[in-house]
Amino acid sequence: MRPSDGDSLARALAAGLADCLEPETVEPVVSASGGAWPDVASLLVDLTGCRLRTDRSAFGASADGATTPGPVVAELDLGGRPVTIGGTTLTLDLTAKGAGFRFSEGDDPVVMVLDGHDGGEASLFVTRDELERRVAEGLGKKLGPQGVKVLSVALDLAPAEGNRVDVDIALTLRMMFKAKLRAKARLRLDDDITLVVEDTSVTGENMGGKTFASLARPQLTELTGKEFAFGNLLPAGVRLADVRLSTDAGLGVAARIVPDSRP
Repeated sequence: MRPSDGDSLARALAAGLADCLEPETVEPVVSASGGAWPDVASLLVDLTGCRLRTDRSAFGASADGATTPGPVVAELDLGGRPVTIGGTTLTLDLTAKGAGFRFSEGDDPVVMVLDGHDGGEASLFVTRDELERRVAEGLGKKLGPQGVKVLSVALDLAPAEGNRVDVDIALTLRMMFKAKLRAKARLRLDDDITLVVEDTSVTGENMGGKTFASLARPQLTELTGKEFAFGNLLPAGVRLADVRLSTDAGLGVAARIVPDSRP
């Protein structure tokens, strides 16, 4: 049913988001308040604690098929503090002013898509602990079948020129004995906040470490050229500017949302 006030708008958005959640996760909190319909003063979409699927966008893949004019929200606040996406827990924040919506006609649940806005801000942040956990988890899945156990991962991030980050990872692995490795990579962040792995290398201490390095090297080398499209977390059609990387206590991305007026 087409939303006709703030309460029904919040219910429609919550129902649409439900299809993008993993099983047995908490539900998002959606609230709308103020304004004389179809104007809404404030819309809050809180994804805190949610686990989102990676094969479906929480914001609608595109505006195709959504032709019915919807409400205009003076202040939009969308985020997860934290939210888990594809197994990675991160903090996501998006704010926009003058956000207009369109929605599909006759669908259940109603599909809402963003249709113009007066600009805003977007950011996401992954802590160093979470990055280390994900590295350990990924290597464990790759090397575990070979009898290798990941004992520790210590990650260091350093900013480099041109929205790049140098990553230095100290690894301790064990099979029949312990060995220490050093892995390095360079990450590049594109303007559409796609993170690209540019270079990887692995070295090992003493003979044991070199043996482990030979096992880990193919797993890390295959990441070269791999892309992580964080821009897919944003509504379709959102354009970014002033994209910035930060490395304090983790990996952060911040950008300005370019105004996109409704036709």
